[in-house]
Amino acid sequence: MSRGPITLYKKSPFDDPFGEWHEIWCQRLPDGAAKIGNRHGWWDDQRKERHYNVPVYSEIFKKESDADLEFDKRLAEIVAQGFTFKLGTYYDATTGVAYPVRIP
Repeated sequence: MSRGPITLYKKSPFDDPFGEWHEIWCQRLPDGAAKIGNRHGWWDDQRKERHYNVPVYSEIFKKESDADLEFDKRLAEIVAQGFTFKLGTYYDATTGVAYPVRIP
């Protein structure tokens, strides 16, 4: 199981020159456990770089089902704070380039 990363903004980062964001993901670890991570910061669209990019949450779960529930809970909490503009990543294997894609 691997979910995300999903990057959430309060409004479109393409319309906001300095937008606040959260990023959340879940990854499977080599021992079969799952880790949920959450980072927070601001995106400088003019410079195309992150500012104040810091971890705000990280936890390891032995059971995949527990990690899945926590991911959904954390995602709902972030959305409840007004971070409703969601972006995922599409990786084009033919070009080797990753593109942001809007998640409804």
